[in-house]
Amino acid sequence: LVPPQHLEKLLKMYAFEILETKPGPFATDPVNTPDGKLQFMIKDGDILFKVGSAKPRKGDFLLFQLRPLEGFWKVVAEYLD
Repeated sequence: LVPPQHLEKLLKMYAFEILETKPGPFATDPVNTPDGKLQFMIKDGDILFKVGSAKPRKGDFLLFQLRPLEGFWKVVAEYLD
């Protein structure tokens, strides 16, 4: 757990974004992978959540595919750069 006095500072270090997706295949902009992109299979209700540095550097981000299961949001796919 992060102490409350450090939480605001920590949150300012990162940028958070929910990417617009629709059910079906989803591919990111070009990245350094064998086929040049990240691919996810989005189901109805899924969220693709991006976490990056507040001072973006090329390629520095995390992606989490979240799905509501059994009353909780569960990570069903991730990409950690």
